[in-house]
Amino acid sequence: MNLFLTHSPQIGAAKSYLLRQALSEVAKKANHTLVEQAKEADLVIVFGSSLPNSAELVGKKVFLANEDAAECAQSSSRLCATDSKCGWI
Repeated sequence: MNLFLTHSPQIGAAKSYLLRQALSEVAKKANHTLVEQAKEADLVIVFGSSLPNSAELVGKKVFLANEDAAECAQSSSRLCATDSKCGWI
């Protein structure tokens, strides 16, 4: 699965970078590919509680992941969308 990772406006660049690093490692272990553009993605993961104002996301499957997703990703060997601690919305 092709994944595109981005952040909501409320998440700063440094925190977004750390979240991206943590989830990138987990995604690769689960044989997912990270892509550089949303148009190439099967799934877009947005860090934070709101969507960014981006036309690239129109028509895409999008998951909002709160900041606890990084902790979950670092302690897990799989993408943990079903784990209540991860905060998937």
